[in-house]
Amino acid sequence: MNKSYLCKLLYTYSALLLCSSLWANSIFINREIESTEKNNTPYYGILSDYAQLIEPHNSTIYTFSNNNLLAAPICQSITVFLDNTGNASITPADIDPLNVGPNYTLDINSFDCSDIGSPITVTVTDSSDSSTCTASVTVTDNIDPTITCAADVAVNVDPGECFATVALVNPATSDNCGINAPSLSNDAPATFPVGATTVTWTVEDVNGNSSSCTQQVVVTDNIDPTITCAADVAVN
Repeated sequence: MNKSYLCKLLYTYSALLLCSSLWANSIFINREIESTEKNNTPYYGILSDYAQLIEPHNSTIYTFSNNNLLAAPICQSITVFLDNTGNASITPADIDPLNVGPNYTLDINSFDCSDIGSPITVTVTDSSDSSTCTASVTVTDNIDPTITCAADVAVNVDPGECFATVALVNPATSDNCGINAPSLSNDAPATFPVGATTVTWTVEDVNGNSSSCTQQVVVTDNIDPTITCAADVAVN
């Protein structure tokens, strides 16, 4: 295999930079290296005590050392979503999907509500050659809080009035990361007219997710009207 053909195989941008450097130093040799880690796909590279090879298909960087072809970690930043308990976990494969095996480990693999905010830097380590790479993990809470309205309310009008003043009971709420008390609101009027009024309650959690429920207030006018007859009438 000549140098020109080898350079054509390494077609990614990073591979071209490597190829240019190696050409200048004239250290290519005609040797094919077989990797059993990638389904025996042949890789073409250089033979030295420590050299990096580029896989033509996905730009994975491989290290040729001590007659072994080892895949170096290639990390990618990800976003993880907390579950309904406010927790999330990841594996090395989530950060480095091209390199999977028991030799890859993470320094941080679990997250909770306290990790929401600035991205967290995690490190993947390959114990086979102590190589590492880092990535950013962004923790997100996209689960809406739960809200359950109290039972509908049926009341009579206030004495002598055509409306009712009603003290509503707050809904039951919960969330995986917590709720700020001021975030519970409703659109109830100050007083309720005769008939049915629908009240919408809304709750927002500490991360901006919200949920709503509705409650009906039915006001009945149970006060009889008053009537006063005129004076008796006497006529001839």
